Amino acid sequence: MVFDAINVRDAFRYMQKGQHLGKIVLKFPENPNELPNTLVRSQMELRGDASYFLVGGLGGLGQAIAIWMAEHGAKNLIFFSRTGANKVSQSFFDELAELGCCVQVFAGDISDLAAVKNVTGKQTNRWRSADVHGSEGKHVGSPLCSDWLIIIYRTVHLTKCL
Repeated sequence: MVFDAINVRDAFRYMQKGQHLGKIVLKFPENPNELPNTLVRSQMELRGDASYFLVGGLGGLGQAIAIWMAEHGAKNLIFFSRTGANKVSQSFFDELAELGCCVQVFAGDISDLAAVKNVTGKQTNRWRSADVHGSEGKHVGSPLCSDWLIIIYRTVHLTKCL
């Protein structure tokens, strides 16, 4: 089946049906200026009334992600790290505060269910859990054990892939 490049959406919808046999081809015009050029930029907004539980997240990459989250609406960040805030510059926490973000840091091991329950039981804001590797889920109150295990699995699985 051949689709003109200008109808690329139709080609993907056709492919999505899963009823085709063979290849799906896009035919491009001789002059590329004939194709519409639209810049699509979606702006992600995080909820300010939710708490975001970050496992680790106090190294360079995690700090960059936390600042990005604060710039996109996160107002409550909870870090759960083996080292706690011991090795983190105060300027990082100051920057988050300037962005209107409330930060809590807890030391502990994410594989210790009692430690996780201890931390999550202290939170009153609506939960949104996300570790720095991208697993996400919604919780009201404390995360369930099964949710906690899914977060651990995704983190460990991604770490093995890296």
